[in-house]
Amino acid sequence: MRTRCLLVSTASAVVVLFLALPRSGDTAGAVPSVLVVSDLGEYGADLARMQSLGWSVTERRALEVEFPGTQYDGGIAGCDVVWIPANASTKTVRYLCRDGGAVDAFLRRGGVVVLMDVTPDEPLVDVGPGGADGLPLPPVGAGPVTIGDATHPAIWGLGVGGVPVMDEDLDPQLTSGRGCVMPPAGAKATVIARNAAGPVLVEYSHGTGRVIACALLGERENCRDNMLRYVASIAR
Repeated sequence: MRTRCLLVSTASAVVVLFLALPRSGDTAGAVPSVLVVSDLGEYGADLARMQSLGWSVTERRALEVEFPGTQYDGGIAGCDVVWIPANASTKTVRYLCRDGGAVDAFLRRGGVVVLMDVTPDEPLVDVGPGGADGLPLPPVGAGPVTIGDATHPAIWGLGVGGVPVMDEDLDPQLTSGRGCVMPPAGAKATVIARNAAGPVLVEYSHGTGRVIACALLGERENCRDNMLRYVASIAR
């Protein structure tokens, strides 16, 4: 299966999502279309990997994504995945992911949103779609990041053409990650990875779509690769 990816970036907060693609020879499928928000954080390495996997990628600023159907239309209606780097402008990320906005509507139609590198330096209310919150690390830290669900394809890997991920791949520097991402109350959620304070990588439902929010820091490439392949596998 191949997927398309769209990257959206702004100059404020960061929301995180991952995309997954099967290797050549895996189950055949359409290439996903990905919209990357380009002004919300660094995403160069992820973009290069998406392109190497054959995804159809469009880059748009957050402002362009906000006005679908106009001359500023970022193309969100025609994409399968919205990829949001979220470590540069928290305020903008929160606005982009607000209830009633273009990203919210995209998810309610069944889209996939990935919030990457969420960095909560202070408590962040509604940093992710549907009301996900971000929490900073405690002053004493939160211990190393560990696997929360070893059966999840982003960890197991083999079901999406990747390789199994170990605890040490998630947090090789033992930093506890960037913080915690708390899924919305009532959402069907899977904690893929966590530290002692809470989730660091989580997938949850919103409308008929799915959000993947990531607050890992310095994870190894195999983690990112598995996430990309997993996102590709669930993109419609």
